[in-house]
Amino acid sequence: MTPGRRAVLATALGAAAAAAGAYRFLARGGGALRIGVPLPLSGEMGDEGRNLLQATQMAADEISANGPGVPGERLHVVIVPMDDHGDDAAAPQAALALVARGVTAVVGHLTSGTAIAAAPVYARAGIPELSAVTHPRFTQLGLSTTFRLVANDDMQARALGRYAATEFRGEGFVVVDDGSLYGKGLADDAAVELQSAGQKVLLRRSYDPRAAAFDEVLDAVARDHAGVVITTMELPQARLLMQQLIAAGRAGVVVMGGDSLRAGPVPPEAARLRRFLATTPVTDVLEFGAAGQAFVDRYHARFHQAPAETAHYLYDAVYLLAQAASSQHSTDGAVLARALRRIDPAVPVTGYLRFRDDGELRYGAISLYDGVDGHWRLVARASDW
Repeated sequence: MTPGRRAVLATALGAAAAAAGAYRFLARGGGALRIGVPLPLSGEMGDEGRNLLQATQMAADEISANGPGVPGERLHVVIVPMDDHGDDAAAPQAALALVARGVTAVVGHLTSGTAIAAAPVYARAGIPELSAVTHPRFTQLGLSTTFRLVANDDMQARALGRYAATEFRGEGFVVVDDGSLYGKGLADDAAVELQSAGQKVLLRRSYDPRAAAFDEVLDAVARDHAGVVITTMELPQARLLMQQLIAAGRAGVVVMGGDSLRAGPVPPEAARLRRFLATTPVTDVLEFGAAGQAFVDRYHARFHQAPAETAHYLYDAVYLLAQAASSQHSTDGAVLARALRRIDPAVPVTGYLRFRDDGELRYGAISLYDGVDGHWRLVARASDW
């Protein structure tokens, strides 16, 4: 054998040995996949954050016991929780704490503001961040480590504005928000869609998130005969707005909004309005058929409560990371980030989570729901609005 051939053979054997060693390392649990889960675990959003944390822990326990869904592969997954308090200013410190604790991937941050604030910390550490947040800026940061689990607000604004402009053409529109990064951005873009379709926006107003009086909206409905109120406020504030419309005898309006209105059961005020509609990038878990029902049943059996709105996406994200680790025989963050753009996963509930090169979900869709008789009814779901 020539020296050149011996060198090639040695290189090949070395690579094979390294791959086999990595596999054995993972298979015997020495290469635990440590996933950071930063969420608001205290304060006003603490209940939702703890609910979502439970979903990631359930996935980790299943994978550690049964494997990641790749035949013959075994992997131990460790969830490392971190309270980010739902606070944009606190999020980078939570991210630094997770890096210090040795995580090599992150599933979480509940809000767009916290996910965006923390993203550069994960990027510097080479750690992929998988989040079900919707603000476009999350992936527009240009970081190779950001991955969005749902469609973004650009698509949601198109869905909200175009559906309203078509279904309620000529009625006159009010568009209000709570001044938040999520609320104002979505409302601004929805208003642009309405105006592009030739519809009149009679009132465009940003309120403080603590505002409890909406006289300008009542005036626009009463004086200017607005027929549709689009609100991207959080649900408690939106309910106050609806209560005031009803009390003023202006219940004959349509109230529409984004996924903040879908953050729970249909509110009782909806039954007294002409219609109550919400767009969302988060498809209801039960619309994934038997897989969705099985997830709900397992979650309820273990935690004695229903899963939160995005729980099935975070649950699937843990499986996705485990499959990436198994496919590469590595738990290194940089390796996982590269693998997430290449693998063709089969996650348990949603079926697949595939990403574009910019980290956006390749097949993201927006669902439109109608709140009827206390239940959410799917009106439409599409990836092109």
